[in-house]
Amino acid sequence: MGNSCTQTCRKDFGFASSGDDFSRNAQRMETPRQTVLIGECSPLKIGDEKVCLTTSESTPCREDKQRLEDLPFKDLLGLLESTAEVVHSRYRVVMADPDTDASLVAHADTIIGSVAKHIRSVRHLQNRRSFVENSMEADLWRQMYEGRRKRFNSLANVARKVLVEGGSSATGKHQANEALVSLTVATESAESPSPYKVNLEQWDGLDLFRMQENATNAYPLTRVFMCAWEARRLSSLSKVRSEKVIEFTRAIEGNYRDNPYHNRLHAADVTGATYYLWMRISNRREFNGYFTPVDLLVALVAAAVHDVGHPGVSNDFLVKTRQVLALRYNDRSVLENYHAATAFELMEERKANLLEHTLPSPPVASLRARVVEMVLATDMAKHKDTLDSLAAEIGNHEKLQDVDKLILEKNLVHMADIAHPLRPFEIHKEWSRRVTEEFFAQGDREKALGFHPMALMDRASAPSLAKGQLGFLNFVVKPTWKQLHLVLGAGGDVPNSCLQVNSTIWESQAAAEAPSTVSRCGSAT
Repeated sequence: MGNSCTQTCRKDFGFASSGDDFSRNAQRMETPRQTVLIGECSPLKIGDEKVCLTTSESTPCREDKQRLEDLPFKDLLGLLESTAEVVHSRYRVVMADPDTDASLVAHADTIIGSVAKHIRSVRHLQNRRSFVENSMEADLWRQMYEGRRKRFNSLANVARKVLVEGGSSATGKHQANEALVSLTVATESAESPSPYKVNLEQWDGLDLFRMQENATNAYPLTRVFMCAWEARRLSSLSKVRSEKVIEFTRAIEGNYRDNPYHNRLHAADVTGATYYLWMRISNRREFNGYFTPVDLLVALVAAAVHDVGHPGVSNDFLVKTRQVLALRYNDRSVLENYHAATAFELMEERKANLLEHTLPSPPVASLRARVVEMVLATDMAKHKDTLDSLAAEIGNHEKLQDVDKLILEKNLVHMADIAHPLRPFEIHKEWSRRVTEEFFAQGDREKALGFHPMALMDRASAPSLAKGQLGFLNFVVKPTWKQLHLVLGAGGDVPNSCLQVNSTIWESQAAAEAPSTVSRCGSAT
C-alpha cells in the first residue's frame, strides 16, 4: 500500500491517523449529503504497513474491502482499535459544535448503532464458545443430563424387577409429615420476635448443616422461606394469612423425602440462594424499578417447591424403567412437572394460594405459569437453552434493565439450584458428598435392573471427587454463573470468590492424585 493517498470523506466523519487536524483541512459542507475532497492524509499504521481508508456515504469499493480481508486478523483488530479511537474523538467534536447538521448526527448514530450491534453479536459468540465440551468430564456430564440410554440385558427382566421393587415411582397421595404441625406459628406482633430469623443477607451466613444439628432448627425450609417472607413483608401483598403460609410451607417440607441430596435441606438452600441473588439484582442502581414484590413472591415459591417429592433418581431412570410418572408426563421433564403439580395440589388442599395478591394485576394465573416455568427450567435437559436465552438477551440489549424478566428469573432459580459450588468450600464439599451417595444408590439400582450406569453413577468406575467436581464446575456451573454474574455485577462478587477458591482447591487435589485414582464424586441439581 502507498504511504499517502487521496481520500474522499464527509467533512465531519473522515478517517485518518489521530494526529491529523481535520478541522484545518476540511472544507465546510453546505449540504448534509455532500462529499468533498480532503486531499492527502497520513494513513493508519498496521504492523509494518500503512493503511489508508477511503470512506464516504457510499459503500466502500470492492478493492478496499479486499485489502481489509487480506489483512491478518490481529492487524484487523489493531485497525479496529485505532479507528474506534478516532471516531470517538471526532464524534465528541461534532456533538459539541452547535452548527452541526442534525441529519449528520442522525446518520452517525445509525452507523454507530449498526457497529454496536455487530459488537454485541461478537459478545454472544464469546458466550457460546465458553461452553466448550471437549474433555472426558464434559462428555460424562452431557451424557448424564441429556439422558442417553444405556443398553440392558433384558426388558422382561427389567420389568419384573421394577414390579418386585414396587413403590419406586414417585406417585401417590401427599403424605405431609404430621410432626411438623408442632412448629410454632409466628405472629406479626412487634412484641413477639419472629422465630424464623436466618441470616440470608450474607452469602456465607447460611450454614444449613449447622442449623440441622440444632434440634430447635428442625424445619430448615420453613425457617428460610418465612424469614424471606417476613423480611420483605410479603404478608401485606398476599391475601393468605401468615398462619396458612406456614401451614403450606410445612406441607411442602413434609413432602420432601429423606434423600441424601434432594431433600428439604436442598430446598432451603435453593430458596436462600434465590432470595440472595434476587435481592442483589434488585438493589443495583441499573435495575431500579425492574423488580416488584410480586416477582420475589413467585421466585421464592418456585425455589421452595422445585424438588418436592423427589424420589432420589433421575428423569432418565424413570423413563427407561417405564415408571408411572414418566408415562404420565410423556417422558418430558418428568420430575419437574411432578414437582410443580404437587405444589399446586398442596396449595389447593390447604386452601393457601400464596399467589393470590392484593394488587389489581397481574392475574394469579400468570403468576402460576411463571412458577411452573421456573421449576421446569431446573431440568438439566433444558440447561443449554436456558443459558442461551439469557446470553441472547444480554447481547441484544445495551441496557441490562431491558433484559426479559421472565428469562432472567428462570436463569436465577436454575443458578440457585446448582449454586452449592459457590458456597464456602466445606459446605460445597458436604453437598458433593451427599449427591455422590445419591448417585451411587441409583447406579446400584440400575445394575440390579440390568442396566449399565454411566460412570458418574457407578461406584466402581467413577472418577475422583476432585475430577468429578472440576467437570461439574467447568462445564455446568461456570457457564451458568458467567451469564448471571454479568447481571449481578459487584453483587455477585462474594459467591464468585467462593467459586474461584473451590475450583482452585479441586484443581490442586486433582493434580496431586495418581492417574488411576478412583474415589467418590458427584454433583447435581
